[in-house]
Amino acid sequence: MTKIKFIVLLIIFFISCREEKALTENENDVQSFQTYISKTNEKHLSKNLIACAAGGTTGSLDSASHPISIIFLPITDSYDFKYFEMKNDFFPKEDFNNYFERKAEPLPLLNGFLKRFVLTESQKEYWCRVTYLAKDSLHYCNAIRIKYRSKPTIIANTLVNISYPKPLHPLFNWAADSDGDNFIYFQVVASEKDSVISATYTYEKHFQFYDLSNVVLNVHNVESSPKLKPSTKYKFMLMGVSEDNWVNLFAEVSFRTPSK
Repeated sequence: MTKIKFIVLLIIFFISCREEKALTENENDVQSFQTYISKTNEKHLSKNLIACAAGGTTGSLDSASHPISIIFLPITDSYDFKYFEMKNDFFPKEDFNNYFERKAEPLPLLNGFLKRFVLTESQKEYWCRVTYLAKDSLHYCNAIRIKYRSKPTIIANTLVNISYPKPLHPLFNWAADSDGDNFIYFQVVASEKDSVISATYTYEKHFQFYDLSNVVLNVHNVESSPKLKPSTKYKFMLMGVSEDNWVNLFAEVSFRTPSK
């Protein structure tokens, strides 16, 4: 009997060791952000990647199966787009060891001017980041707070008002969401076929095309000021973003410029 017990214990020991080894190997397959930085140590680190996240709506940014969008601005010749999320929320958001890569395929938005990762729903809040490589640098964004459950993005197309102080210089005004949690506003003017004409950030709740006097960041590189054509249909997209890079407010409206 003692010999039989010994053999059983030995079998259990080997099975446990194999399971532990398999678990360790699977954990190693998922690299942390810090590990990824170490692998690309010949690259300069650049914290200038612009990104935010939206979700929990029933609008154009999500679907029932993938209601969270991680939206980011790729620069010219960028590649190797990656998404990392923090598994344990009690760690500081700047602890790169606790962000782990989650495989996701970036999809184009606005004809590729923006890209986004579309993700399944989450039962909790967490921090995440986006990275990509470009030339000699590893670019990464500020930490993004996913608030899919606690603060779903509001689709508020009716909050945008468009007037025409000049026929080809429309003025866009909008109201903030109800709790005033927006820190900055991102505005895009695009053609009917989603070709981006201007993309700007303001702290104020208005933007006039193409007046940059209240623009704090212009993310659409143009050699000269863009122009709109008379009697032409365009699109205006707005995001109200909080300091933790969550999109509280989203709007998308079409408009037509007056004839001269």
